[in-house]
Amino acid sequence: MNQKVQTKNNSNSTIKIGIPFTCKNSLGKNYTFTIVPEKDSDIYHNKISAYSALGKAILDKSIGEKTKVEAPGGKYEVKILKILNRYG
Repeated sequence: MNQKVQTKNNSNSTIKIGIPFTCKNSLGKNYTFTIVPEKDSDIYHNKISAYSALGKAILDKSIGEKTKVEAPGGKYEVKILKILNRYG
């Protein structure tokens, strides 16, 4: 299955469940995750729950958008860098 990077101009460029994305935290470190249903979450495979602090904060966000995450360990900000599309 080929992965295609979506750009800002793509009408479907928001983070959805099952679609991998890359974000940058406030320390400048990049991470790639996939938001999944809670029962499928596995941080060791970069699959985070839609009910986690990060999952709730960035679901439906767009490329280039920044959002604040209110996690149990404290608040932080992430910026969406890219969204990958497994289906297209």
